Amino acid sequence: MFFEAHESLNPTHSRDKMSWNVAAIPQLNRSAMKIRFLISALILLSAASGCKKDDESRQFQNWLPGPMTFGKITAMRDSDVWKASCYAAESKAGDGFFYFIAGTWDEDGAAKEEIGIEPIPLKTGQFPVKYKPVALSLDGRCLATFALLDDDLILATYLPDSSFVNYVEVTEYDSLTRVVKGIFDIHFTAANEAYKPWPKTVHFSNGAFEATLQD
Repeated sequence: MFFEAHESLNPTHSRDKMSWNVAAIPQLNRSAMKIRFLISALILLSAASGCKKDDESRQFQNWLPGPMTFGKITAMRDSDVWKASCYAAESKAGDGFFYFIAGTWDEDGAAKEEIGIEPIPLKTGQFPVKYKPVALSLDGRCLATFALLDDDLILATYLPDSSFVNYVEVTEYDSLTRVVKGIFDIHFTAANEAYKPWPKTVHFSNGAFEATLQD
């Protein structure tokens, strides 16, 4: 969920079929992305100090990938196969960058997880993924976040672990069809103690994305 933009990607609540709120999707832009990372930075800086330790730990669950109307992602989330619907769009500034966000849902259509990476150069190549508080970087260093959700409630936020080599690679881009493909490998660590009782770290490996850039 890119915070305020989360409801734009939330599928309609239906046990029979989940569908994207297409009319709201164009509202997703770099401003919404900036909000996400700014808030992530605030979360990081304001780690909860009086939290009671919860001895009961939970594992990440496997949720539904959604309709994959605009794109798809597959990856290994730790030892589990992870699939999600993906939405990608070019930067509104027209500066040669794009972003993608991907999510999973439960059977009622409530958002459960979301991963996002931006700004990614719109050209083939491998680009490092790092976390830089507050300011977005346009020097080839991509930013990323992973969140556990309960529909519109953020349960835990994870940021790239700088002790690992994290990257996203654009392997193909067709300027006519606007289809972009790539791979990624990112180690995330919890932004603060609010991650409990879920695992403190999560590793997305062998990640592959394919999406048609939306206007």
